[in-house]
Amino acid sequence: MHQYGWVFSFEQKMALITELQCTLYAISMQYTFPLISHRLKDFAKLYDVIKNERNKCVNLIQTSTQKAAEMREKIKILQNEIEILRTAVMQKDR
Repeated sequence: MHQYGWVFSFEQKMALITELQCTLYAISMQYTFPLISHRLKDFAKLYDVIKNERNKCVNLIQTSTQKAAEMREKIKILQNEIEILRTAVMQKDR
């Protein structure tokens, strides 16, 4: 026996190393989990803000596209009316 009484087999040493690694991991998680959780909440809030802004932009694009289509249709109608009036004026001039 060793003079300190600390003679371990290879398996015992590996088991101790594994136990120490698990303990260190658990301790580190006690400190890092709240930090990670807080960052995750911050990113979730940021995601919601960006999603809402994106939805606003999509709505603005849809509205402006609709207004542009309405304006094009109105221009066509006015061009037709101008042509009708032009034709009427030309016929009166004859």
